[in-house]
Amino acid sequence: MECSRRAVLALAGSAGIGGVAGCLGGGSDYENGWNQANSDTDDALQDVAALENDAMAVGLDGTVIKRLSDGEWSKQDTAPGASDETHIRAIAPTSEYERAWFAGDDGLVGMYDSHGHFEDHSQPLKRTKRFVDVAVDGAAGGEDIYLVDDEGRIVRGSKDQQGDVTWDMGKEPGEGAPIAITFTSDNFGYTCSDEGGAFQRVGQGWERVGVPGVQDGLTDVAGHEESLLDVASAKGNIHRYNGYDWREIELGEHPIDAMHRSGRHGLAVSSDGAVYALNRSWELSLDGLPEGLNGATTGTETGDVFCVGNNGFLLYREK
Repeated sequence: MECSRRAVLALAGSAGIGGVAGCLGGGSDYENGWNQANSDTDDALQDVAALENDAMAVGLDGTVIKRLSDGEWSKQDTAPGASDETHIRAIAPTSEYERAWFAGDDGLVGMYDSHGHFEDHSQPLKRTKRFVDVAVDGAAGGEDIYLVDDEGRIVRGSKDQQGDVTWDMGKEPGEGAPIAITFTSDNFGYTCSDEGGAFQRVGQGWERVGVPGVQDGLTDVAGHEESLLDVASAKGNIHRYNGYDWREIELGEHPIDAMHRSGRHGLAVSSDGAVYALNRSWELSLDGLPEGLNGATTGTETGDVFCVGNNGFLLYREK
């Protein structure tokens, strides 16, 4: 089974966690309104992003798939800048869902817009490291792109109205290596590190805000408003910060490999084949799926939500 893009970086905190859950059985429809889509690929899907008029998911061997209709997706040509052995690890949209930026192995960086246009921006600053996460701050035409590589370095790009991207090395928190990064629609940035730290963007740098009592095992971070964020753990917990205090939410026995928040909606997925959904509180929405899950998105304000995983497994449902 393929590992999620962040699980490898969090193995130190996940010892003792059980294996993949069993299969639910035949059919493509599941509990709580979830449906399985035809993804048009058997490649492991690592991440997914909703766009203004469609959605796209990315994965191993340069795989890019686009949504055609509710249950149908189509595999595209290998992503620009990628070879058949270049894995795409992460994808993130601009704030108004006009564009999505993706990143992966060998310094791969690319952009796709809702009009079907691809651009290749690979190996910024001639860096050829594996990028394990990407986040976008702002709207298309003036967005900033943040990349985290597998050594915990942050590379920042600024795209102007003429389409040019200027890259530089962004400042790092300085306490552990960042493993995940996100920006909210309110332009607030957050990251978490392999040493259990969570950080909020302050000016051009970062300020530590937590996580108390945690030294490792963090896997993902999701900010949803100013000074409000959730941090996922390989131990099956979510650590929530309200700007003043932290509290720990125990979701269950499954490791949380990836999560996404927008407004009051949230999704958290596990390589054990489980989905947790947030409305007023976090609840187990699906368990025992036949494939491990690696990424999720809560979608646009009115669109569907998506989860992706191994062997092209792709779930969707209405909000």
